[in-house]
Amino acid sequence: LQQLSISYHTAKKLGTLHTKVLRDVENIEGMTKTLFESMLQMIFSFSIAIIVTAIRVPKFLVFYVVTVPIAVIIYRLVRKELRARNERFRMSIEDMSGRVVEMLRLIPITRAHNLETDELDKMDEKLDTVKSNGLKLDMISGLFGALNWVVFTLFNLLTLTTASILSYKKIIDIKI
Repeated sequence: LQQLSISYHTAKKLGTLHTKVLRDVENIEGMTKTLFESMLQMIFSFSIAIIVTAIRVPKFLVFYVVTVPIAVIIYRLVRKELRARNERFRMSIEDMSGRVVEMLRLIPITRAHNLETDELDKMDEKLDTVKSNGLKLDMISGLFGALNWVVFTLFNLLTLTTASILSYKKIIDIKI
């Protein structure tokens, strides 16, 4: 914050900057947690599958070469929408927070001019925007989680089915 330009600070409200710092810290914490919980497990599982397949049935690695890029493409398509919704939610939170700080600083002036209801109406609009963006983000996050699970399960099923068919037709010698 100290290295940002003065014009940046004058253009942004104090509450917006405060919320931005808190959300950034929260996002870094969430990213670290996700990285160490989900990513390490996924990388470990994927590595074991590749190593075991390469040792036992190297011909079956072709299946992975075909299916893994498809899974990555699906993941990236859904992730784009999730990122966009998250950005809209973050911006609405920052805007609302800035508005709250501004409203708190101007309470004496709004009371002196009898504008409390106007300020409350403006605040209601900000809260409705945050609520709407939050619900949309929750819906896409839930959809992303469910889609992620379904795609992962379908790929497991596809792998098992393909291995079974190739073993049954004696194209590849895969033991149970």
